[in-house]
Amino acid sequence: MTRSKTETLWSLRGVYLILCFLIYLPSTMVLAGTSMLITGFDADEVEIRKGAQYDYVNTAVLGPLPIEVLEQDAKHFLKIKTEKLGVLWVNQGDVKTNNSKKYPKNCRSIAIAKKSDVRQYGVRGAGEKCK
Repeated sequence: MTRSKTETLWSLRGVYLILCFLIYLPSTMVLAGTSMLITGFDADEVEIRKGAQYDYVNTAVLGPLPIEVLEQDAKHFLKIKTEKLGVLWVNQGDVKTNNSKKYPKNCRSIAIAKKSDVRQYGVRGAGEKCK
């Protein structure tokens, strides 16, 4: 069974359209996604990382809110760009983002840590604004 030139062209055209669609798809997904923004801070100071150095800085130095997050790493730091300090990483635990989950208020007594625990943990929403 032999294919005519017309059938071959239609077959190649179909493959071409599928490849174009697959190349176009990721770029539209990126454009459709919302970027992460820092919308608030938990304290007056935040932990930052610049290169291999860790430090604490006043939140006023970072600039006005919201601050666009450029990247997120596996160590839970967010990459941002500031006018005064340039590009740096901010500890995600010290900030509130537009992607933060809305935790319900819990006015019951909650044991955040046990006597046997080596670390001390914090829980968002535990005891906040309870009467």
